[in-house]
Amino acid sequence: VRFRRLCEIVSKSFSGESLTLSAFVSEEENEANLSDDGVARMVKLATAVGERIDASQNDGMKRHQKRQKINDCHNDEQLLNNFDPRIPAESKQLCEEITLLHKRYESLFEWSDGPLVQAMKLGDMILLDEMSLAEDAVLERLNSVLEPGRSLVLAEKGDTTSDDGLIVAHETFQLFATMNPGGDFGKRELSPALRSRFTEIWVPPVSDMCDIDLVLKQFLAESDLSVELSSSIGRSILNYVEWFNGTICSDPASPFSDFTLSLRDILAWASFVQACATRDNGYPSAAALYHGACLTHLDGLGLGTAMSAIDTAVVRQEAQRFLQSQNVSITETLIQKPFGNLSLSFSNGQFGIQPFTVPIGPLGLKTSQTQFNFHAPTTSTNLARILRGMQLAKPILLEGSPGVGKTTLVAALAAASGHNLIRINLSEQTDMTDLLGSDMPTPKEAEGPNAASFRWIDGVLLSAIKSGDWVLLDELNLASQSVLEGLNSILDHRANIFIPEIGVTIECPASFRVFAAQNPLGQGGGRK
Repeated sequence: VRFRRLCEIVSKSFSGESLTLSAFVSEEENEANLSDDGVARMVKLATAVGERIDASQNDGMKRHQKRQKINDCHNDEQLLNNFDPRIPAESKQLCEEITLLHKRYESLFEWSDGPLVQAMKLGDMILLDEMSLAEDAVLERLNSVLEPGRSLVLAEKGDTTSDDGLIVAHETFQLFATMNPGGDFGKRELSPALRSRFTEIWVPPVSDMCDIDLVLKQFLAESDLSVELSSSIGRSILNYVEWFNGTICSDPASPFSDFTLSLRDILAWASFVQACATRDNGYPSAAALYHGACLTHLDGLGLGTAMSAIDTAVVRQEAQRFLQSQNVSITETLIQKPFGNLSLSFSNGQFGIQPFTVPIGPLGLKTSQTQFNFHAPTTSTNLARILRGMQLAKPILLEGSPGVGKTTLVAALAAASGHNLIRINLSEQTDMTDLLGSDMPTPKEAEGPNAASFRWIDGVLLSAIKSGDWVLLDELNLASQSVLEGLNSILDHRANIFIPEIGVTIECPASFRVFAAQNPLGQGGGRK
């Protein structure tokens, strides 16, 4: 792109006109047009140039005069000569900065500070989550940041003697890190040398019933439930949690010792009860309490382990009997037929099995066009369980032997309810760049067939997030631990993903849903 094009863009900023795409389209055939990303970069550079020119206001020129002088320039020398010679120093400095900006635009690669460097310069706080999953080379690179000098040498920039090459942390800069204990699902311990540079704090789980009671009461008090109903539901949940954690999970040798109900499970249970009361005031609280227990706990009992179906069925029956003892309205009929007659319902823009429905998607209702039979007893029960899980803004994991219809059921549900489903098959070779995207070489058509540049291309998962589609992560337990941990921010309450390569945080829209499917651990094939 010629220097004149940059000057024309800067000059428009002095007239108060908005910079649109048309400002970059050349009317002459011999001038190069910009691609979409080139437009964004030119706007950024033009803004920087405009700020520099606008700062040089002591030359006596008015805005329209300065604009005309810029328009008359064809290169940096003419720009220098057109400014008042009484201030050659300022003009020369301005010219040098404009030329530098132009060179930056023409360069194929450009250095961009990462989150750590930005936080060190600005004095922000940075949190390194799941630090023990990082490679040793990354961890060792942090040693100098954790030392009393708190510095970082950017050898990648080439010049390590300047201020840009040697970064000294701002006095308010603070670094935090979190990790799970070593040996926990692929985690490993940090080296003693690295750990000695941290102030370590062990965070115990919230297991005291008094603490849980306070949190649960506060959570239910902020809901739309009545005081009496909130107290009753909270008491039933606490009694069940105390019984299950103390009776079923207390023995370390028991295969159920890892299924202790956490505070996150308890709040999810309470959220489900609240969602049922909000969406359908006539839905019985006892049924909501039972379905919440199945949703957050009982349906997934034994999931991801090699336990037999008989063992899990026995514990599930004990749990159901305890729930009945806590609420007499939880009858045998509710336990045996929790979803009633399993009839499909599509009205008022909702699709599902009452009382559990989801909004019809942008593609419209297509139950008559799908070849899937939703009326088979087992299929309709599994569909109802998925719809029940979708009442919370949490991902849904399906586990079952190959060929039972996990993927097909989710695909049929998406097609029938009018949502676009993106299926992603995971494996040990899958990494985060496959899911989120990366900088890819793209041709510069305007500059000839041999010219090329690099441009950020969204991955399949990031594209689905932006579009608000449904995503099915197939063979989840074949993915590497780094990929699973990288998806945490999408799967939990944050519902967003940070892309460090472009420095952007993408929020997940309300219509975006995540499903996952996997075969049991005993099926082998490198599953975890």
